[in-house]
Amino acid sequence: MDDHAGPRPPNARRRSGARCAPAPRGDAAPIRVLLVDPLGLEVVALRRVIADAPGLELVGTASRAADAVALAGRLRPDVVVVDRHLADGDGIACACALKDGTHPPRVLVLTGERDDEDLVRAVRERCDGLIPKSGSAADLVAGIRRAHAGEAAFADADLIRVMVRVRAQVMPSPLTAREREVLGCLADGRSTAEVAAQLFIGVLTVRSHVRRILEKLGAHSKLEAVAIARRDHLLGTEPAGPPPIRRPARDGWAQITGSGSGSGSGSAIHR
Repeated sequence: MDDHAGPRPPNARRRSGARCAPAPRGDAAPIRVLLVDPLGLEVVALRRVIADAPGLELVGTASRAADAVALAGRLRPDVVVVDRHLADGDGIACACALKDGTHPPRVLVLTGERDDEDLVRAVRERCDGLIPKSGSAADLVAGIRRAHAGEAAFADADLIRVMVRVRAQVMPSPLTAREREVLGCLADGRSTAEVAAQLFIGVLTVRSHVRRILEKLGAHSKLEAVAIARRDHLLGTEPAGPPPIRRPARDGWAQITGSGSGSGSGSAIHR
């Protein structure tokens, strides 16, 4: 049964990789949510999303990390939804502080960017999910429910990238320093003779290095070896290229607007 407000776009799940957690039964206690967002219009949009979702209850809002930690200690929310960028610091660092509290909640980080460094940091700081602002209201609600149920609210593709990055950082490279130099030259498109000239070694020595590189990486060609090395971050430096594309929020829940404004530094919701 669909539990979100409005029709779900047909490609919503494919875009975000989010899995829908089941809506709670009518007799179940609501999931208590604390919002931490410095932008008033986004708080208005989030209030509307949560108000329209069965089984969710907004218990408070804050715009600063320090206020969020204090409110969380007093209100004991089940899930805290925190923006990546806050007025007094970093949303991921705020998540870490929330997790270090006496009654640590589940924490979801809202981000307008898809940055692998943020993904790795979020996992290391025990965040329960990273929610893109370009996603739908249903993605956000599903993320809250999944986090409350103890599941990781990350897109599958994001988790795979995190695993690759972390593995590359904690596992030693199978290649020697010289083999990485040779492979780096191949990645730049240099021929065997050009590699030899660049590294001041003989052509036969380069071929010997290439043979060992292929054996260690299980590759059948130099091109495949370069692809594996880039995938597993085995090269010391990546070839120059265009900067990564940072995708701002668009056409997602953050575009829902309405009258009213966000709260001040921090407040509980009184009914």
